[in-house]
Amino acid sequence: MTKDFAGQDDAYKYIIKTLNVRFFQRLGYDAQKVVFLNVEQIPIGPDQKFMDILARIDDEYKANIELQSTPVYDPKMLDFYKYRIYSQSEEFSGFKTTILATYPPTQGIVQKEMDDNLNFHPKFFYTKNLKATEIINKVKTKNDNNEPLSDAEAIDLIIAPDTDHEYDIKELMKITSNLLANAVIPDAEFHFKLVKCQRKMLQRFFNKDERKEIEKMINFKAEDYGIEPNVTGIEEEINLAYLDGQREAKFENAKKLIELGVDEEIIAKGIGLDLEDVMKLKEELND
Repeated sequence: MTKDFAGQDDAYKYIIKTLNVRFFQRLGYDAQKVVFLNVEQIPIGPDQKFMDILARIDDEYKANIELQSTPVYDPKMLDFYKYRIYSQSEEFSGFKTTILATYPPTQGIVQKEMDDNLNFHPKFFYTKNLKATEIINKVKTKNDNNEPLSDAEAIDLIIAPDTDHEYDIKELMKITSNLLANAVIPDAEFHFKLVKCQRKMLQRFFNKDERKEIEKMINFKAEDYGIEPNVTGIEEEINLAYLDGQREAKFENAKKLIELGVDEEIIAKGIGLDLEDVMKLKEELND
């Protein structure tokens, strides 16, 4: 695992929620609309399992985007109850899981062979399968020719720090920031959101004073992107969208755990529901 994991985790959650449907499309989803649900909490003994991103896709199914994923990457993680939770998720009608993995493929997937009954088979998106030099050269060529970037090219530029490269990380961030500042991206709102995501990535590698010069390179003023200032409260919009459906998701989690035979008090405490609500839900399921 990398020392930057906490910052990386925070950055990717922000990027996924900010870029919304475009990032899901980059991960291979045929999505036209994405509505983020609350962070799902699954009680595991005294601990809790937090799904990284839970979203409803086109009102048809739910998608769980995990960053790394402990059950796949941790060789010491032998608690099969956790695997049962993931298996249950995978069997749940209309539920899909993708693991966004920034570590080399050789460091993962070994656990899938540990249990013959394990049916947790998520899709993987390996950032290390992308090469930073190829991303940079492609964007540079398009910038030089005044050609617009595709969504995938623009997003890959943002996640370049976690692709395969031998750059000094701070030099790489300066290069990608400069390319983003000069990129041709017809959708002004998308360009503005990409800039916000790049700024979040910069926070992983530079302190506040170091970032000043680079941030001058990337203009963060909404009006320069043709966007009205009153519609650029992206952080606030994301937080509101992410909490949308919170109660619904909690009750769905509770149903799943009731069916697994988990104690009602553990469910209530772990998910954050009143015990009375869990008891009533159990009665309804048994009717």
